Amino acid sequence: MPAQNRELSGSAKEWLDVLEYALQTDMQQLYRKCQELFQEAAEENSDELMGLGYYYLAMYYMENSEADQVMASLMEGIKYYPEAGMFEYMARAYNLMGVVAESQDNFILALEYYYTCMSYSETYHMTYIMAMVESNTANILCSMEEMTKATELLESAVKHYKEAEETPYTRWNLMLCSIELGHCYLMQKQFREAEGEEQKLDALLKDCKLSRFPQIAVHSYKAEISYYRGDVQAALGYTDKVMEDIRSGASVIEHTDSLERMAGLLLVMEKYELLLRMQEAIREKMQDTENLFLKAKWYLNCITCYDKLGREEEYIANCRSFFELYKEYSDNGMQTALKAIELRDKLNKIQQRQSDMLALNAELRVTSKHDAMTGMANRTYLNEYIEQCFENAVQEQKNFGVELMDIDYFKLYNDYYGHLQGDDCIEKVARVLKSMENDKIFCARYGGDEFMIIYYDMSREEIRDTAMKIKEAIWRLRIPHEKNRESRLVTVSQGILCRVPEKNSRVWDYALKADRLLYRVKNQGRNGILIEERL
Repeated sequence: MPAQNRELSGSAKEWLDVLEYALQTDMQQLYRKCQELFQEAAEENSDELMGLGYYYLAMYYMENSEADQVMASLMEGIKYYPEAGMFEYMARAYNLMGVVAESQDNFILALEYYYTCMSYSETYHMTYIMAMVESNTANILCSMEEMTKATELLESAVKHYKEAEETPYTRWNLMLCSIELGHCYLMQKQFREAEGEEQKLDALLKDCKLSRFPQIAVHSYKAEISYYRGDVQAALGYTDKVMEDIRSGASVIEHTDSLERMAGLLLVMEKYELLLRMQEAIREKMQDTENLFLKAKWYLNCITCYDKLGREEEYIANCRSFFELYKEYSDNGMQTALKAIELRDKLNKIQQRQSDMLALNAELRVTSKHDAMTGMANRTYLNEYIEQCFENAVQEQKNFGVELMDIDYFKLYNDYYGHLQGDDCIEKVARVLKSMENDKIFCARYGGDEFMIIYYDMSREEIRDTAMKIKEAIWRLRIPHEKNRESRLVTVSQGILCRVPEKNSRVWDYALKADRLLYRVKNQGRNGILIEERL
């Protein structure tokens, strides 16, 4: 059974509001708030706050197209999520790592991250995140020209977005789904369906309450569908908007696919000068980036344009720059490979530590709720169970029974046979009780040789029959007991109260009455059952 995906604490929720606001309004403020959060997390020794800080620091670097810093932040974040029960952020982190790997054309690694995200999303029923990762996986399939499968995934993503609770980003992501679906339809020459997605996109934009929207993706798709509609002027107008989006600070790394489609469209339209101006705008935005893949795409587009325009000097200069870049990539190829291996090894170790931690936590949870000697539920587990079960009985007006049972003359047994033999006797009785458990019968060790049995939604006759089966099964064990004054075998006494609880009843009134009934059985000679319905 997977560990629980816990809700954020009150403090974390307050920080979440602050970080989300900064993410939508002021990226520098987001960075500062992350640093403040790290300080508070360190002071409080909080895995939850640390994990939250690293996720939003990754979002800051993502907006600034710093892929390596995004990955480093996410790698740090996933160390904290399992212990804090933040499996939603674990899924989000893998999704974001997939986005970065995809932006570097590492489709295999991206798909691995996406499928890991899908696994967490399915396990913890995270519909919204499943929609995101389905959409991102579809993008890769589009790049691989697997349009049919991509379309299926995008349609599923739209369905999941609509089923999930709406967030500030739901409309943003639905826009991206409409854009990607529209592109898939265009590639399959399904123009009516593509125009249908454009209408959905327009409706989302009209009703958009976001302070920002995915401008590059929207305007690129508008340019694309305008061209297929035969409206070249409209396509060029949207191209200008894309360049304005780039210059105004929209994330390049977040929209690499849209920019590549835009470049391809301009090449088809033979608008080489316009494409060069767009490439210059992209170059200015990413001049500090170390992303060799984005730089390589930029040079190749420029080379194609200069070749078409017959501008030999620029063509030669850009070819030289491209080959220098290629040489740099080749020279650093081993280092890049080693870094990837190191990254994968680090991730595997983190995942193994998380797996070990979850297994240990599960073991500790079982240990903390079960008696070490018998393996039965202990008093802690009993208290949790009986309160919930009693509450259900009150609400549903079901019959509720409490039995207290102990081993007759057990102190004399212990004194005569010794404590080791006494422990063995208790274990054998416990095995009988555990064999009786089902969804209506719950057994716990109450202390020493005393046990409590909870009966839910069973009639008086059913409870008496079960108590009799327990009594007879223990008798059939044929455990010798020379000090038992009524028998020479181990026997038990049982006191039971069963009734439908009233609104003002208390669960421990039942336990107290069962204890009194047990006492009466003992006074009457032991080895008996007394069951009543009156408190």
